[in-house]
Amino acid sequence: MLKFNKDSNTLEQTEYIYSLQDVAEPHLYRYLFNYEEVPKVPFNHRHVPMRPPEEIWITDSTFRDGQQAREPYTVKQIVDIYKFMNRLGGPK
Repeated sequence: MLKFNKDSNTLEQTEYIYSLQDVAEPHLYRYLFNYEEVPKVPFNHRHVPMRPPEEIWITDSTFRDGQQAREPYTVKQIVDIYKFMNRLGGPK
């Protein structure tokens, strides 16, 4: 069970009693791992509420000027990288 702690502004587990049991159906913890929200990451046995920003910017320096530690990209490689990065933005 999770409980909100006003002092630390985090969600904390109230019980730490775990025992291994053989069950017919697994408990998938859908309240933690559902397909509609950003995954909640436990940190120090606490689940911190996530408040992502409305917009996320990805900065890429693949095509910057200057010395690279590899051979130059071909035109096809540049086009493919651009298409992959464009897909990160999701549907418009």
